[in-house]
Amino acid sequence: LAREGYGVSLLYFGDENHMAVGVKSAGCGYRNTSFAYIETTNISYVGIPPATLSGGATLSSDPLVIPVGEGERSYTACNQVQTIERALSALRDRAAVIETELEARGREIEAMRDALDALNARMTPLLRAGDISEYNRLVQDYNRLAGDYNQAVDAYNALLDEAERVVDLHNDLAAGAHDRPASYIMARAYLCG
Repeated sequence: LAREGYGVSLLYFGDENHMAVGVKSAGCGYRNTSFAYIETTNISYVGIPPATLSGGATLSSDPLVIPVGEGERSYTACNQVQTIERALSALRDRAAVIETELEARGREIEAMRDALDALNARMTPLLRAGDISEYNRLVQDYNRLAGDYNQAVDAYNALLDEAERVVDLHNDLAAGAHDRPASYIMARAYLCG
């Protein structure tokens, strides 16, 4: 980066015994620095520090900035990285909402299945005993409940499909640091609906 004319520094985190690279930036400086954070221990977006480091440590201290070279160029894609970060956050939030909703709907579907089984258990002896009028009355209830059950399963499956799309997009964006422009386009499309 320094050879390409960028302003570069090392970011030393003494408390965490960690070092990262910083590149001069306009808009995504890390903490109180004018440098965007670059994690060197894994692939990540310029300007997005990891939530945790390997070993589970988190960055909590301000870094000591050690200048490397005297380049003047700045990293200028901060707005794209911030859009990607917003999309990742929104996708995590949506996945959490969907997970909660799937759990609730799963319990409702299970209760509906139990009600169908119980109603069927009442209907079978009526049919065997030849009590057709009572059986036919319960068939209407069973069919209504079966229709509700099928609609609930369809809604559950649609939500499950959405969950898969959300997780797939999140994973694509999280793994897409090698192609920031394409990740930005996907993130922007998601955020714009």
